[in-house]
Amino acid sequence: MHTIMRLSERTGNTAGSQLIKMFSLLTAVLIILNAVPAAVSAKDIYSYSVGLYRAFSSFTREDYLTDSFYYTDSWFNIDSYMRNDALALLSMQLCASAISDEEDGTGAELLKALGFGDIRFTGFRTYDDPDDCAYISAVKTMEDCTVVAVVIQSFSFDRQVKVKGWTQNFIINGDDADDGEHYALAKAADKVINGIVSLGGSGTATKYWITGQSRGGGLANLIAAKLSAKKGIPCSDIYAYTFEAPATVAEDEVPDNASRYGFIHNYLCSSDIVTLLPMWGMTRYGVDHKLDTDETEERLCEELTRLGSAAAETAEYISYCEELMHQLIDALESRVSAKPDCSGIPDRADYSKVRTDEFTDIGGTGRTVTYCYQDTFASLMKLIFSGELEGIDVTALLEDADTLYYLVNMLKTAVVYENDGMFNESKPYYWEAACGVRTALSSLLQDGSLSMSENDIYALLRLAGPVIVSTDYEIDESEKGSWLLYLLPLMDIVEAKDRMTFSHHFDTLIARLKTLAPQPDLENIDISIDAPAEGDSAGKAPKQVSDEIAKLGIDGLTVEDASWNSGEGPLKDGAVYYLTVTLKAIGRLIPDDLSFLINGKAPSKTPETSYESGSGSVTATWAFTVGTPETRTVSFSAGNGITAPEPITVKKGEMLRYTARPDITDRFTDSDTTWLFRDWKDGSGVFWDDICVTKDITLTAEWIKLIDDMQIIFRTPSVGGRFTEPFLLDGAPYRIHEYHISDEDYYDTDTAGKPGEYHMTVFMEADPEKGVFALAPNEWGDGLEYAGTVHVNGVSTSFYYESDLDLVCVFIDFTIDESTGEARYYAASGDSRTYTKRSGEDVVIVFRNTQYDSVTFDLFRRIEADGQPVDPDAYTAERGSAVITVSSEYLDTLPAGAHTFTAVFKDGSADAVITVAAADGADRPIPNTGVAGLYALIPAASLLALGSMALIAVFRRRCGD
Repeated sequence: MHTIMRLSERTGNTAGSQLIKMFSLLTAVLIILNAVPAAVSAKDIYSYSVGLYRAFSSFTREDYLTDSFYYTDSWFNIDSYMRNDALALLSMQLCASAISDEEDGTGAELLKALGFGDIRFTGFRTYDDPDDCAYISAVKTMEDCTVVAVVIQSFSFDRQVKVKGWTQNFIINGDDADDGEHYALAKAADKVINGIVSLGGSGTATKYWITGQSRGGGLANLIAAKLSAKKGIPCSDIYAYTFEAPATVAEDEVPDNASRYGFIHNYLCSSDIVTLLPMWGMTRYGVDHKLDTDETEERLCEELTRLGSAAAETAEYISYCEELMHQLIDALESRVSAKPDCSGIPDRADYSKVRTDEFTDIGGTGRTVTYCYQDTFASLMKLIFSGELEGIDVTALLEDADTLYYLVNMLKTAVVYENDGMFNESKPYYWEAACGVRTALSSLLQDGSLSMSENDIYALLRLAGPVIVSTDYEIDESEKGSWLLYLLPLMDIVEAKDRMTFSHHFDTLIARLKTLAPQPDLENIDISIDAPAEGDSAGKAPKQVSDEIAKLGIDGLTVEDASWNSGEGPLKDGAVYYLTVTLKAIGRLIPDDLSFLINGKAPSKTPETSYESGSGSVTATWAFTVGTPETRTVSFSAGNGITAPEPITVKKGEMLRYTARPDITDRFTDSDTTWLFRDWKDGSGVFWDDICVTKDITLTAEWIKLIDDMQIIFRTPSVGGRFTEPFLLDGAPYRIHEYHISDEDYYDTDTAGKPGEYHMTVFMEADPEKGVFALAPNEWGDGLEYAGTVHVNGVSTSFYYESDLDLVCVFIDFTIDESTGEARYYAASGDSRTYTKRSGEDVVIVFRNTQYDSVTFDLFRRIEADGQPVDPDAYTAERGSAVITVSSEYLDTLPAGAHTFTAVFKDGSADAVITVAAADGADRPIPNTGVAGLYALIPAASLLALGSMALIAVFRRRCGD
């Protein structure tokens, strides 16, 4: 367009003006089309190469994910101004793999798989040069052009690389400039450009594919812009894709941004704080594309699961906090800019200007503090990423309540003064807090010296104090720890940190892009093999299937398994055989309506699909009849008084999963329990779907419980005690999925540190082997809800049903005060009882629990006497706490004296002492009659039996038998 405009200026004719209008209109249309993912429609046109690669998980910062890619050289024949989500996906996959300079590293692996060579690693570990950056470059020579790939590193395990990278992030202004491009990133970009312009081929056009994420995205953004503006590389030859890039240039520097730099595509999530920085009206070169859309949000958890990322577990519960992010940035930028001598940074020049504060400190000493926010942040980055603070025991500082109170109070006082416009009065308190922070941190270091100066800490506190401290609370500062309420804004920021950065991770970016650029679909499959016949080996048909799939020539499609269900022997006449085939598809999606035919025949059931380790799999099964099949009879036994179905006749070798189950009642009630029909199973415990009928068999009905009440037991600690995991009754058909405990302010905790209200949330799931939840339509008629009850320590509590996860979420609020004691069992009655032998009076002992007595009986396990288990026939146990009745017959067998009876429960025990007294004051022998005689005879009978066996053995040997 610029060429046409210059032509018009030279000719000065009306035709030129019309031409300008025409091209302006065309440009506008192209800009609009930037919002349309060209690769989605182009996906059906090209043939792709596919493969697997390894991506680093920045979410866990330790795992590598196995993922698949798809690629075509034809992408570099598409107009670079056209948004290509497929190329964007591959670009982000490169960013997630290129995290090291190892020649056999994951980044090199992926580039080689794409057909690139001449792979070079530049700028890695050049510690002495503050202006370079780490990147990987590679070259691919095609028929009509050469493509130079440049991937900027955005993650490193190396500390010095991290320090240099994070320092570059915050050096925004140069020594003599506070506008234009981001200073440090622009200097690094210049060095990359100088290193890559010579990589192109000769005789063909050279195209540049440039990508990066986060800081690497900012660098890629500048490199692409500078290649065009300063090196004269045609915009049509630059394909730039950046992700979560910070701002790189002042807005007024690029008035024609979209039309001039539309070949630079910036994919951004509005829920990522990095994309909002730096401030002061800065932007990025090129066109921004919103990545966290309704479509990508809806599919995020599914795609993360396919990717195998641990972030999938968090995606279900993550909630974004864009309002908090914008409030934080607005506060840092211009919170008090209308007041003189403020500590805000309302414009870009203020960020790097040198400031001098003069004041008299609290001790009466005159101070002159010189600082610059840009240098302060560079110092902070060095402190954080150099490893200087690694290994320090922060708990020692947290436990020093007096020091913490003093520091918070100094900071709070400074903020009060500043909020009232009394800036000079605030400075001594900021200084006192800064010196205290430095002293406290230095005391935790081995050499006792912190690299960050008091001046820099003072500058940080001046800048961030009113943002992280709130003086809105009227608190009693004499109350232990209450002054921490002043730091609630800081706690909110810390608590929101993971939410503000969730979208920034490699994992989530790849998952969202896979929604926008799904892999090409696997095409319908139709192959032919010989009809199986008697005598065929078990391997003949599977080999033919593999050969036919290979002939299709679909890149990435292989036979993972093909086999008969009948084993390795030859096929026999008179039976049905099932051929199961599993295809593995790399870099392709398997559509739900995939047509998979063998000899023109559809499988017995809809093919099953799954995804794991970057690959998709489709499994289908075909039934083949060899000869005339014999028949077998399948009979049924329902049990529990339920009428069983009539026997059915099936073909020999038939798998029951392809046969309709016979009808049977779906439930019955036994006492207070409702039982649901689960499935039919054979004598070996194999269920219907996995049974292959080769002989007459009888199947029995498997019943599971309908869960309409759940009992959760939770031990409340005393003040200062630690919380323990809630537990369930033995044999419960449900289990605890996860639980969380928080204090009165809803902060997670594992200790009852102080009196007050606490909250517990427990997610319950049904044990699929034992039961299912009782469900009913909710009152709105748009879903299901749990129709049962939940009891915690025997008391009914509130809950809701999470239908998507099939979980019941239970809410428990409880109070812990100075009177709260640990849960314990005790003998409420029957302790210190005296029993007189032969009195015939049973002894009753009642055991109770101090916190959840309603389930005491359910938790009871056994009785021990003097540490030895008592025969269950010697006592009874009944509800009403735990009422234990010890029989007089058993007590008669005990010697006179005190005996300790211990009631053992699932989670504890309690003792009761029973003193056995002899009848008439004498401990006479017990006659060998009745039940008491039976107990007394056991030892003697055992000896007699052993002696008799020995005599018989001797007699038989002597008689030669």
